Amino acid sequence: MKKVALIVGGGSGTRMGTDIPKQFLLLNGADPNTADFGGNTVLMGAAFKGDLEIVNLLVEHNAHIYLKNHSLMTALDYSILFGRKNVELYLKMTTKTAFFVILLW
Repeated sequence: MKKVALIVGGGSGTRMGTDIPKQFLLLNGADPNTADFGGNTVLMGAAFKGDLEIVNLLVEHNAHIYLKNHSLMTALDYSILFGRKNVELYLKMTTKTAFFVILLW
């Protein structure tokens, strides 16, 4: 089965499709880690916009929170830069949880 890219558009306009439910795309093989020409992922776009619901959905579907774009920015960097505190705290908690699980393993 061929993987489907989740990104629609590009650059600062990176967004998820609006006419098809996001969960449907993710459950049917859409890749949440596909990047646009600048290396931006949908997770970075959601963090930039402060959309915690989309950030959570993407992380639950294995979006890589450590990916960097061509400017060496991560989703966490965007949440901090644009003052998206709710997304910042969520990503920091997710990072700490992942680190803790690795240490326990």
